[in-house]
Amino acid sequence: MNSWSSYSDQALVDAYRQNQEEAIFNEIYLRYGHLVYGLCLKQFKSEDQAKEAQMEIFEKVLLTIPKGPIQNFKAWLYTLSRNHCISQFRKEKKQKIFLYSESELEHFSSFFMETDRLSRLYTKEALWDQVNNELDNLNDLQKEAIRLFFYEKKSYQAISVQMDCSLKKVKSLLQNGKRNLKSAMIQYLKTQEE
Repeated sequence: MNSWSSYSDQALVDAYRQNQEEAIFNEIYLRYGHLVYGLCLKQFKSEDQAKEAQMEIFEKVLLTIPKGPIQNFKAWLYTLSRNHCISQFRKEKKQKIFLYSESELEHFSSFFMETDRLSRLYTKEALWDQVNNELDNLNDLQKEAIRLFFYEKKSYQAISVQMDCSLKKVKSLLQNGKRNLKSAMIQYLKTQEE
């Protein structure tokens, strides 16, 4: 009987691909089960969902390893786990539920300086629709300045030239526009919580 704990990840994966011994798979699970669970818990924010996802991911591992060589198991498992979580979110999206990640909130935060409410569950489409609705409600100069700065990534100087106004005026338009958007979006989020 082998002591699989002394084997490298690559040796374990290769050995499992050759003979599908339960002891080898158990060693793989011992090494990585907690990491997959942690990734899933971070994504789902629910222990039950994380445990379910962890089981589904290791079922995929069990079936996939024998099919062909895997060069960097740790990276492969991370990608498999991340893709599984994304797939689950896509299924939930069909039910109009979406959990924003930090990177997706990054764009929103520049508009209304992050609130805790934004990390809750909302439909992606509804938030974007609302941002665009509120953007349309701004005065024309504020709307144009925000569009140029946030959507077209233009500098204050470039906006100043394009809009034919001073840098001070551009900064004022952006500051007031962001404040108005933030206020409107907070109002919207409050009504969604009720």
